[in-house]
Amino acid sequence: MFVKKLKEIFFKLPGWLQGVLGVIVIFALVIFWELVIYPRIEWLKGPIGYILGIIIYGGIASYSGYWIVKVTIGALLSIPSKFGEVKMKEVPRLFGYLFIYLIWLFFTLTFLGAAINILLDPFDMSLQSLGILPHMYPGYFLDNPVYIFGYKIIPIFD
Repeated sequence: MFVKKLKEIFFKLPGWLQGVLGVIVIFALVIFWELVIYPRIEWLKGPIGYILGIIIYGGIASYSGYWIVKVTIGALLSIPSKFGEVKMKEVPRLFGYLFIYLIWLFFTLTFLGAAINILLDPFDMSLQSLGILPHMYPGYFLDNPVYIFGYKIIPIFD
C-alpha cells in the first residue's frame, strides 16, 4: 500500500523533478551498496571460500584415496598365483598397475597437500614453510640438484 501511494505521488511530480529524484535515488543505492552491502559480502567471502576449499580438496583426496585402496586390494586379490610366485606373462601387467597407481597416488597426495595448505593458511603456515614440501622457484634445481645413480641431473627448461 505504501509503495503504491509513493509511486502515485512520484508520477504526479514534473518530469525534471522525477529525473533529479531518480539520480538521487541511484546515488543513494550506490552509497548504500558500497558502505553496507559490499563489506558484508567481502566479509563472508573469506570464510566461505576457506570452508569450500577444504571441502573440495579434502573431498577429492579422500574419495580418490578410498578408491585407490579399494582398487589396489581388488587387483592384489585378482592375481591368480600364490604370494611370491609371479609368472613372466603377468609382469608387464603388474608394471602397468604400478605406473597407474603411482600417477593416481601423486594425484591423491596433491589434493591432500592442497587441502592441508588451505587448512594452515589462516595461521600463515604452509607445507613449504614447515619444510615438508619444497618451495619451487625458478632456480630450485640449480640450488638443489637431483642425483640419479650418482649422476647429477640438471633439468634445462627452454
